[in-house]
Amino acid sequence: MKNVALMPTGDQSVIAQFIRYHVLVRVFDGDPDAWLAHLRASGGDPADLRFVRWVRSRLRQDPALLTAIKRMVDATPFWRAAGA
Repeated sequence: MKNVALMPTGDQSVIAQFIRYHVLVRVFDGDPDAWLAHLRASGGDPADLRFVRWVRSRLRQDPALLTAIKRMVDATPFWRAAGA
């Protein structure tokens, strides 16, 4: 199929996924397209690419998911502990 992008296998560790949600919200303001553009321009980690594509497809099905992700990120002390 020409219109199907191969999804690289990625790091499925809980810690890596936790950090990715935070990066999506805190660095890219919840915009998976902005993160995807950054990854394409910088040749980023294939695991990050897989995550961003997955989030983007989920948001198409359920736009309210982003609100839930932001709530989860805001509820964790991760960034406060880092001084952000």
